[in-house]
Amino acid sequence: MIQRTVGALRMPVTWQLAVLYALTFGGFVAFSVYLTTYLKTAVLAVAAVLSEGGFRPLRWRSSTWRVLRAGGMSRGAGGS
Repeated sequence: MIQRTVGALRMPVTWQLAVLYALTFGGFVAFSVYLTTYLKTAVLAVAAVLSEGGFRPLRWRSSTWRVLRAGGMSRGAGGS
């Protein structure tokens, strides 16, 4: 068993595939973490801009305002 493992580790294709796997999986994890952060920021920014412009959707969820306030943004930001 150990001889087969050592034999596989000596093959260049083993290391090439290990690097490919690490980059692919690492990229997927990094992108999924970044995407959730980006979407939260983008949604908050759009909600703040719409709110500042006087556009009030008929039904904002109360959690939306809670998130806006927790993030340092408020409905009346900008001197309103």
